[in-house]
Amino acid sequence: MTNNWNTLNHIFFRTIFYLYLLLFLIIPVFVIAGSFPENIANTTDEYECVADFTYYPDGTFDKPNGFQFINLSVGNIVYVEWNFGDGASSDQFNPAHEFPEAGTYNVCLKIYCADSLGIICCSDSVCKSVIVDYNIGGHVFANNYPIDRGKAWLYKIEDEIIPVDTVLFDTLGYYFFYQIPEGEYIVKTSPSNNSIYYNSFFPVYFGDQIVWNNAERINVYNNNWELDIHLEPVNPQSIGNGFIQGKAIHYQTGEPLADIEIILTDLSYNPIKFTFTDQDGLFSISNIEYGTYYLTAEITGFYCNSLMITLDDENNYIVDLEFLINYNTYVGIFNRTNSQNNNISMLIYPNPAQEEVIITFRVPASGLDSKKYRISIRDMNGKVIEEPELNFLYDHLKLDVTAYPNGIYSVVLQDNELIISRGKLIVIH
Repeated sequence: MTNNWNTLNHIFFRTIFYLYLLLFLIIPVFVIAGSFPENIANTTDEYECVADFTYYPDGTFDKPNGFQFINLSVGNIVYVEWNFGDGASSDQFNPAHEFPEAGTYNVCLKIYCADSLGIICCSDSVCKSVIVDYNIGGHVFANNYPIDRGKAWLYKIEDEIIPVDTVLFDTLGYYFFYQIPEGEYIVKTSPSNNSIYYNSFFPVYFGDQIVWNNAERINVYNNNWELDIHLEPVNPQSIGNGFIQGKAIHYQTGEPLADIEIILTDLSYNPIKFTFTDQDGLFSISNIEYGTYYLTAEITGFYCNSLMITLDDENNYIVDLEFLINYNTYVGIFNRTNSQNNNISMLIYPNPAQEEVIITFRVPASGLDSKKYRISIRDMNGKVIEEPELNFLYDHLKLDVTAYPNGIYSVVLQDNELIISRGKLIVIH
């Protein structure tokens, strides 16, 4: 009887013990575990892991296709893997890399993040297309010696000619343009004003040309470091008593324009002298021999009239010339001495002309009635060659001159019999 009681007592207490374990230890664990979402480890900042990067060109002459990569990834990053898409890789956090040539490369970054115990818990990767453009450059020579002080300007030819970049020559007379998109370009070079060659050599475009429309176009479809340029020397000329002075201004606003190149040439367009306008738009050329010359404003991408000037004993001092420049459409010249009315002045371009010429008027006053004005084209003997219809003074008048013989013509604007404005047109086929 006693043994049976002991056995029952043992079974009872053991059952009570297991119930205790079930109620107070095991069941709360399941209840607590079931109250958390399954992705708890991915919701804490400790395990955040997002890969990202940016980059920018960072080329030099020795490494023209160089780029700098900046790691923008988020997380407790312990290791990175870069793949540059050209067979090269890196484990640096912010690596610099030079690509072997121009092209498009698929650059990938993979990061590994760790938890607070240093155990890698997640990774992430990102890939971006990196476009490596082309590089161009060359030496600039004066009398076969490289120029160590000077500038080069780069212009891209699209619907219009757009300035892109400006660089200084290095000590060996080399200019460099890095990361140039494929396309067509013009390069202009000039000695700096502190160079010993500044007054002795003209600014010159690639192709060894002084004016932009004769420059050799550079078709960029690969790297080219041999685009050499030879500056044009200023032709020696006997010192004379002629003097020319003028001003470059904006056609519409009248504001002065600085750093406009003014070139003096003979009648065959052989360059003789040049200068630049100052901060007030003023320019002057002195000590010129007597003779007949062309004076031209050279602005890359804009056609300009060439004004014919004759210097002699009776007319050796010419002043008050105005170059009227409209950067939106064209460049032209207005010689103030040709206008009999300060309210209306005439602009003719291109001049000399070959096929077509455009005539426009500077009309500061408003409300002018164009019906009382008429325009005529006359030869050197005063004979009327053509009287084109003039609708409005504010319009551009296009004139076909293909049938005109080579020569100099007068363009006359009249109010009845009174000459309001007169211009000179040169036709050369």
